[in-house]
Amino acid sequence: MILYLDLVFFQNMIIGYLLLFLIKTDRYPDISLSRVMVGALLSSITYIFWYSTGMWADRKIILCAACFFMSNIFVWTFQIHTFSSYLQTLERAIIYLLLMGGAGLLFQEGFQLEKSTDSSWYFLFTGFMVAFTIWYTKWKKKIRKGMQFQEKIYDVEFQRHSKTVFRRGLYDSGNLLVSQITGKGICVITFENIKDLLDEREIDFVKEMMNDREFFRKKLMQSISLGFYVIQFSSVGKEHGWMPGILVEHIIVRKEDKILVDTSGMLGISAQKISKDEKYSVLLPADIFISN
Repeated sequence: MILYLDLVFFQNMIIGYLLLFLIKTDRYPDISLSRVMVGALLSSITYIFWYSTGMWADRKIILCAACFFMSNIFVWTFQIHTFSSYLQTLERAIIYLLLMGGAGLLFQEGFQLEKSTDSSWYFLFTGFMVAFTIWYTKWKKKIRKGMQFQEKIYDVEFQRHSKTVFRRGLYDSGNLLVSQITGKGICVITFENIKDLLDEREIDFVKEMMNDREFFRKKLMQSISLGFYVIQFSSVGKEHGWMPGILVEHIIVRKEDKILVDTSGMLGISAQKISKDEKYSVLLPADIFISN
């Protein structure tokens, strides 16, 4: 019986830690893991108290005591000071308990196991819950990262000489290219995605510029007369790189049909793909939202 209580204590401390860890990851990232561990220890101690009094105490009294103790553990662990924060924490606790309970039921039914005093059952179940929590945490981080990435993608409109193109652009805080002509950051766009802003002569001229790396030295004045500029840059593996650039009358950046930026500026024309999966074709400069 002592071994059984030891296993119950160990199992509930681990599950309590996983629950508090999920809540911390979701809502309280600044809370230390040591505080979460103490909270899990307290929750396991309270569980043993409920378990030991279950044989003689009324179930309603035990349920009220459980809610009281767990509420205080939440408040202490996450340093909650407002009732609204407490309700949001309680909401997440219920959601994660349901997820963990569902995963535990899936484990029990999937392996057709019956709960017993055998220590192997407790270790298997606890191990499964740990594995589930690790998987769920990584999955949620991946989803969150995808959402953050999506938040950095904008609808971009370019207008030049009565021509307009609509593209998808990624806000790139690492794009620090600045035009000496405009004093503003440079939007980098692939050649294929800018063709609609150019006439046939300009398209042929850009192709010639890109194919001959010494072209801009040979025909610099001709480039300027046609409205093309040379953008020089340095990057990893390319210390003295350059690309053609053109001025556009309007760079309009939108998010969900709301105009965030409407400015003029320089476009750098890249011969290489910007996105492998083609989710975007423009790199917006770091200062795009402050250059308007």
